[in-house]
Amino acid sequence: MLRFDQLRLFHSFSASHESICHLLKAAKCKVINFEAVESNLTPAILGLEGYQNLDAMCFEMDDTIGEEFFNEILAVSKAKKFIFHACDRIPQEFVKDMFEKWLTGSREIDSVRITTNQNFSFDDIISGLSIQQLDKSTWTSKNVKGDKATITMRRNNFHFFGAFEVNENHVEDILYKIPFIE
Repeated sequence: MLRFDQLRLFHSFSASHESICHLLKAAKCKVINFEAVESNLTPAILGLEGYQNLDAMCFEMDDTIGEEFFNEILAVSKAKKFIFHACDRIPQEFVKDMFEKWLTGSREIDSVRITTNQNFSFDDIISGLSIQQLDKSTWTSKNVKGDKATITMRRNNFHFFGAFEVNENHVEDILYKIPFIE
């Protein structure tokens, strides 16, 4: 029996998403990292059964992922942990929508990390949300279910970093504390 926790797909992978999903199911894999350029992911692809069983999904350095994808990913995917690293077409509204869905209890999320070369406005992201600022780059919140979150947002002129960690779920645990097979 083949078993592994994480699958990492590099660059322009040639396997079909159906084949990848069969592998994920057979290996009882819980994490996938699309470290790929031109993966051409769509929300419909994430609806495939193998992707639906994942605990965590990571998307790295892929500018083919567009606004439609981000507008639908929280509705299509059942994963509770996400990393969006150097995906430079993330809508600022997606970040706010993610916080809002978690606050209202309409979407369960354990942790999210977002890094992008965009100049997002913290004020626009948290406007109207029940989030308390602790210091210059840290906020805290509690959702309707009683879960507590720590939110870190920093930026320089063009680079935005955001970490969203709920009930002691650390975003680094998604990738860096479990083995993977390439």
